[in-house]
Amino acid sequence: MNIGEALRTGGGEEWKKWDESMTKTLHDAQNADGSWAGQHCITGRTFGTASALMVLMTDRAPAPVMAKNEAPKPCGQPRRCRPSG
Repeated sequence: MNIGEALRTGGGEEWKKWDESMTKTLHDAQNADGSWAGQHCITGRTFGTASALMVLMTDRAPAPVMAKNEAPKPCGQPRRCRPSG
């Protein structure tokens, strides 16, 4: 999901290729009941299904948008501010 969000922000061919590849991979891995299950001992159907759905919905999540003439402004609290530059 994190990789998908980063690629979506950049757009272009790399995003399109990743999205198509993940969609196919998850389609092929889906269980007959509509769920997904990890192949590791720590991932059950609930976690696997939630993760798969979040990846499949990467292109539907709102993307951060900065107003046209808005420049990032530094402030005294780096955790709450956009980086300057």
